[in-house]
Amino acid sequence: MYKKSKGETIAEFGSEVFKTHRFCLDGTNICFWDRSKHKASFANVLAICLALSAHGAAYVAYFDASTRFRLRESGGLGEAELYAHLLRKRPDRFKEVPAGAQADAYILSDASRKEEDERPCLIISNDKYRDYEAKYGAFGIAEHSIHGKVENGTVTFDRMPLVVTKRN
Repeated sequence: MYKKSKGETIAEFGSEVFKTHRFCLDGTNICFWDRSKHKASFANVLAICLALSAHGAAYVAYFDASTRFRLRESGGLGEAELYAHLLRKRPDRFKEVPAGAQADAYILSDASRKEEDERPCLIISNDKYRDYEAKYGAFGIAEHSIHGKVENGTVTFDRMPLVVTKRN
């Protein structure tokens, strides 16, 4: 069990999670996981996507419309171009929400939908989605969220057995 603040505990996941669940990634949030860099990095998202793919996991990464500009501002013209390329070539995996909208609503809508033939969804993000608690509280945002961090080029998660080393 994973200990949350206030003494709550929520389930940890074993390696079967990659086959039993699908994943929604808060791409814009993940771009900022490396606190030592103080800038956006698409490499964080790519590393996670590649690792999920290697495990056969189904995933979709959602991004705010501002992401391409944030990547450019961070000095990552190559990352911004790769981001734009993946939006065009892999719209099934990489989705940018319309300007003026937040990806959070799309992520929570996708993650909470229940279709008979679909696996349950886990959200990879450090966002707590407090603004959406009233609408999605029954879904159980905390129970379906996996938080992570990037330190020294390695991505780790709080409740999932996945460690990803980023390539430079």
